Amino acid sequence: MNLFNSAIQLLNTTLKTVAGEPVTYRRGNDTIDGLVLIPASTAPEDYSIEADMALTTLDRDWIAWATDLAFAGERTLPKSGDRIDWTDATGTLRTYLVTVRSGKGGRAYRHTDQTMQQLRIFTSEKRPNNE
Repeated sequence: MNLFNSAIQLLNTTLKTVAGEPVTYRRGNDTIDGLVLIPASTAPEDYSIEADMALTTLDRDWIAWATDLAFAGERTLPKSGDRIDWTDATGTLRTYLVTVRSGKGGRAYRHTDQTMQQLRIFTSEKRPNNE
């Protein structure tokens, strides 16, 4: 391992420790409990059709390590329809649906670094009716 890769490993470990949030990653009946992801960018999207009918969603990206995303030891990549369950600081359970974003090559993720160790997962929050 060269010096650059050693530095990347150290920074990734530190990032997970400092900013990581435990989540449950779901695909059908399969789950990865205690997966540590980094909450990344958040952006509200307004899909309103008429002025009196608001339809909004909250898009959020999550940073994952490719080696951590594995069901029963078998590595996988994010797919549209997967779910991320996360409990926020207020104790509210929030569910994010993994989605394909236009202009992203038809994928639900992209690599975030040149070593391809990290994945930026695209999601939209499945919001409760009262929010």
